[in-house]
Amino acid sequence: MHSAAHSFVERLSKQFPPHFSYVHVLEVGSCWINVDVRDLFFACKFSGIDHLQGKNVDRVRWFHEWADVYLRSCRILRTEPEYKTVFSTEALEHDPFAERTVKAMIDVCFPGGLIFLTCAGIGREPHFLETTGHYKNLTLVELQQWFTDKRLVSHIEENQIDHDLYVWAIKE
Repeated sequence: MHSAAHSFVERLSKQFPPHFSYVHVLEVGSCWINVDVRDLFFACKFSGIDHLQGKNVDRVRWFHEWADVYLRSCRILRTEPEYKTVFSTEALEHDPFAERTVKAMIDVCFPGGLIFLTCAGIGREPHFLETTGHYKNLTLVELQQWFTDKRLVSHIEENQIDHDLYVWAIKE
């Protein structure tokens, strides 16, 4: 992760402090590559899911597959999802199921919870192909379409200098 993406999350931690302290946090694409944002959270319980094994990964699986099982268990037990903050930083461009992943991130977030992501936009050079096997720069239009869920109040921005896309959403 580069400094601009980390700065976006740091800004969110100041804008939405209750979502960065004493909550259960779900990190999507959690395998530590070079830098993470866990330092911006205080006294949180983390769960990390990634299709790669590594540091910060609790479950190795494609996120949308894990979410299907998790949500089925919530329905059976008649419980709400437990995650108050759900995020993905610099991972969606490596996910061949990115749209399904975003939809699942919304579904597994507790009502009133925060969902945020950073990802590579048009113009970013492909990276980590040898590790992940997939790379696709996402577009502003794709994210706008994926975050039209009526349960959300969302904000999407584009960093044209670093070729990044940033999203935050509150699930109502």
